[in-house]
Amino acid sequence: MILDKVVDALGHSSGRSWELKLLTLMYLITAAAGLQRLVSALQTWTFLASLLPFSPLYLVLSGLLWVLLGALSAVWLWFNLKRTLTLLVASSLIVTATYWIERLYLYRNDPAQENLPFAVTVTLCALVYIALVIVSHNQRQRFFRKRTEHE
Repeated sequence: MILDKVVDALGHSSGRSWELKLLTLMYLITAAAGLQRLVSALQTWTFLASLLPFSPLYLVLSGLLWVLLGALSAVWLWFNLKRTLTLLVASSLIVTATYWIERLYLYRNDPAQENLPFAVTVTLCALVYIALVIVSHNQRQRFFRKRTEHE
């Protein structure tokens, strides 16, 4: 069935470690979250315009940015295209910065700040994981440098 083909495609035959697969999944989740934000903002534009102190256009544009950065990072990482490492670092920092700027300056209410320690912990864990995968000597030899050997 289709699920078997997907599992086979993600299996050991790809030569990618589970760390790289997880990192690709993280970027795909970022793209999905951005798409959800973009679509929701477009569907509820009138309601959001009456509720928020800023334009819903911000939500649409930031959602689009997350979709582009997440999808491009996942594709570049999966196919090991040129400048993969640069794109991964840039997109991780941009998405993190937009998340925290928004959280600290646009949504300044008490309920949103209740889970601040959790949000900080998850953000730091994700950034540390991304950094560890990128700088890991083993990962760089197994995947990131393979492309240069074949060129």
